[in-house]
Amino acid sequence: MSSTPLMSDAPSSFAPRRSAVRRASRRRRSGFTLIEVLGTLLLLGIVIPAAMEAMSVALATSGAVRHRTEAAVLAESQLTDLVVTGEWQDGLLSGDFPPDQLGYTAADWPNFRWEASAAAWDQGNSGVQELIVKVSWTRNSIEESITASTLVYVSAASQTVGGAAP
Repeated sequence: MSSTPLMSDAPSSFAPRRSAVRRASRRRRSGFTLIEVLGTLLLLGIVIPAAMEAMSVALATSGAVRHRTEAAVLAESQLTDLVVTGEWQDGLLSGDFPPDQLGYTAADWPNFRWEASAAAWDQGNSGVQELIVKVSWTRNSIEESITASTLVYVSAASQTVGGAAP
């Protein structure tokens, strides 16, 4: 037999080295690589501007919808006021929005104004007229409007002025 020690008989000086290499290898694998970090930054650079643009569009759309909703409510309110008070027959057919019972003032609707018109609804002499209220406002230098209308009946007595039919 030879006097050379076999591998199995060799001192285990390699064992601590292997475990140290394994630990170092695990430490290197526990973090992110440069390519992973760059890929993440690239993805964020694409997603964040697109998300911000979507938020901007959503805010602009909600502002437009809010103006349209306010204008529709104001048009219906003004139409009701004109019919109830009969002011549409007196020729008061345009203006701003006056203060109301809830404490709102014209300053609450600074860009809204209204116009009304009345026209015969049919060709006959039925006394029915269509009352149209148009509410207009300016948004981003663009004139926008919404229209509300109703039918009103004008009795024969109110159609005569000084005893004669107009």
